[in-house]
Amino acid sequence: MADGAAAVETNGNVLIMASPGIYQQPPTFLEWNGSTLTTVPTPSTASSDSSWYGDMLELPNGQILFSDLSQSLQVWTPAGTYQTAWQPTISSVSSTLAAGATYPISGTQFNGLTQGAYYGDDQQMATNYPLVRIVNAATGHVFYCRTHGHSSMGVATGSTPVSTNFDVPSNIELGASTLYVVANGIPSAGVATTVGPAIPGFALTGTTASVQAGGSGSSTVTQTAIGGFNSAVTLSVSGLPTGVSAVFSPPSITGTGTSTLTFTAASTVVAPATSTVTVTGTTAAGTTHSTSIYLSLSAAPAGTLSWSPASYNFGTLTSTANSFTPNAQFSLTNTGSAPVTIKGISISPGGEFVLNGDYCTGTLAPGAQCQVFAYFTPSNQPPGVFTGSLIATDSALNSPQTLALSGTGSASGFNITANDLTVGQGSSGSDTVTQTVQGGFNAPVTLTASFLPTGVSAVFNPSTIVGAGTSTLTFAVSSTAAPGSYGVMLVGTSASTGITQVHTITLTVANQGSPGFSLSAPAASVTAGGAGSSVVTESITHGFNSPVTLSASGLPSGVSAAFSPASITGAGSSTLTFNAAATAVAGTYSVTVTGTAASGATQTATIPLTVKAGSSSGSVTLSPASYNFGNVTVNGYSTWQAFTLTNTGSTAVSISQATVSGPFDVSNACGSSLAAGSNCTVWVLFAPQANGAASGTLTLVDNAGNSPQTATLTGTGSATSGGNINYSGTIAAAGQYAYTPNFSSGAGPVTATLNVPAGSSWRFAADDATANQVVAEQDGTGPLTITFTAVAGGTYNFFIEASAGAGAWSVTGSHP
Repeated sequence: MADGAAAVETNGNVLIMASPGIYQQPPTFLEWNGSTLTTVPTPSTASSDSSWYGDMLELPNGQILFSDLSQSLQVWTPAGTYQTAWQPTISSVSSTLAAGATYPISGTQFNGLTQGAYYGDDQQMATNYPLVRIVNAATGHVFYCRTHGHSSMGVATGSTPVSTNFDVPSNIELGASTLYVVANGIPSAGVATTVGPAIPGFALTGTTASVQAGGSGSSTVTQTAIGGFNSAVTLSVSGLPTGVSAVFSPPSITGTGTSTLTFTAASTVVAPATSTVTVTGTTAAGTTHSTSIYLSLSAAPAGTLSWSPASYNFGTLTSTANSFTPNAQFSLTNTGSAPVTIKGISISPGGEFVLNGDYCTGTLAPGAQCQVFAYFTPSNQPPGVFTGSLIATDSALNSPQTLALSGTGSASGFNITANDLTVGQGSSGSDTVTQTVQGGFNAPVTLTASFLPTGVSAVFNPSTIVGAGTSTLTFAVSSTAAPGSYGVMLVGTSASTGITQVHTITLTVANQGSPGFSLSAPAASVTAGGAGSSVVTESITHGFNSPVTLSASGLPSGVSAAFSPASITGAGSSTLTFNAAATAVAGTYSVTVTGTAASGATQTATIPLTVKAGSSSGSVTLSPASYNFGNVTVNGYSTWQAFTLTNTGSTAVSISQATVSGPFDVSNACGSSLAAGSNCTVWVLFAPQANGAASGTLTLVDNAGNSPQTATLTGTGSATSGGNINYSGTIAAAGQYAYTPNFSSGAGPVTATLNVPAGSSWRFAADDATANQVVAEQDGTGPLTITFTAVAGGTYNFFIEASAGAGAWSVTGSHP
């Protein structure tokens, strides 16, 4: 699951909401017991959710609250209960409480053993803090007290003493009661207490404070009046660490109110350290109450950072799709005398300004600098001036450091485009750079290329384009240029308007490789008692010119082979003659031809060798000798046409093959033998894949003296009368894809459906093969159906990609 909710149950199990893939539906709810995942019922409102919809929250009674952003909330009740060792324990709390008063409480495991509930990085719902629950003995009514001033937020603190403060509600029911500390739905053992009416007085609380050496920090001290108390209370502080002073503002509070306690730490203070200071409030009558404040001291940040340049204007750019400037470089320098830890680099607001390379991480030594890169992209935004900030957050005294960014989007301007290119080492290659304009733009644009790999140069001809036009970009690649793929940035600059546009292409430097050779050879056939041949051709690369000795292996019994010549030097060929004894067994075999160079390097080629039985005295005719199927719709098919094979001889004939070439299909109803004086039928149909005339040949191979027998096949493919769509294939793994063959269509609607395995997720798109653009698309679990309107004579194909899952697929449908 990409983002999803989980919560630890009071019984120790974990409730989990998961999805079948990133942002996919439906969800599955699981319970994990530490070794086994068990499926549990899905909430009624969540059946079509993805896991990122869900949130969970631990409730004080041990149940888990579930929300999926709808208007309904649901509750999960865990089975079983908690172990005694998991409970919080109370070691000290007042046995008498007054309504509206604040009291300390101490014990162990006040924050539980876990954070409770979780959710990725987008939402927080941790409950690792204590709740104080008071249950009235007479009514059974439950009251929860606000807790604050926790001594620790750590979980699984074991036997380590911890403490907090709790405020007794002013509207609590009075009388005998039982008090519990609850952590993540697990209560402590109850402690008997008596709740009495509010007593005029006051209570103090304070927030945690942190101070850096040489700096200052503050805590808010809150005074709560109880029972109508309205006297002045003078504040004081004790327990300050050496080197730390504190001042209250105001120095006293009357009734309910707050005072800011500011701590100032000398640069020589011992840090890091944590201290507990005591704030005491004293009335004129001498009544006092206190609270503890946790003070964290940290070492002073060392070093200062500065941006260079201090601000940056990206200039003017056309507000069109895919419009962006080249990367601008910004340097962050440590101008101080001590290292600085960099916490993060960001741009605010995002959108038009994009961080595109952050090399400022870790620690920056004194005098050192690091670089970040960003670009400006007002794509599809209204024309105007855009501003933003590049921000560094770190441990320096002047953190954060901000650099002002600006840029202008223009309605008038230009775009440049070009294709990716592959050029071999020691060669050159050309690309066409096309410039389009909008808003009447007609200023000169100078073209340059950046980020060229070592050993590669680029020349534009012409180097300047005025208005719409093209330029030929020629790359010269040296023989020493390193093979690989490189991103080359093409930059168009209009000096008179201040507009700059960029387009990045991939330049692949191909490895010329080492001298070598390869072998190829066509299939061969031989009749028992006769001879046959194949021509072995040697092709060379990069000047290979060594002798290559030829040999053959895998010959069937009774068949021998001889090469003429026995070796080839450089590009050339050799005739491989097969001699078959009369006893050679008919069949098809794979013969391996191996070429061995003087260096010991070898290459092979496989030759399919067909051994035919010896000729019979039969004589076979095939009719008709030719057939024209006429006009048939492209991607459709004709009716079957019968061809008759007749044995006019006196002995049976063995039939070994019935094949067709071209866009035709064959069905052999003759079997493998034809008796003397009998006939049989071979069926052929026409299935054109493209417009226009098509031809092929029906070939029958047998052991008759006049083998093979052939018939000429012709027909015309037409796209005007519509046709069926029927393609299929298999994708082995998620992320792989396939294209169907092109098909031609008449004008009108085209409907196609992708059928895929259940539970898998796919992308299905129709492409206009002429315009090279997508005309319709669907994504998700199958089956997926797309419809688009074809133009007369248009050529189209389908793109199939497995997003999650894999397997066999098929595309069916029809077109005009």
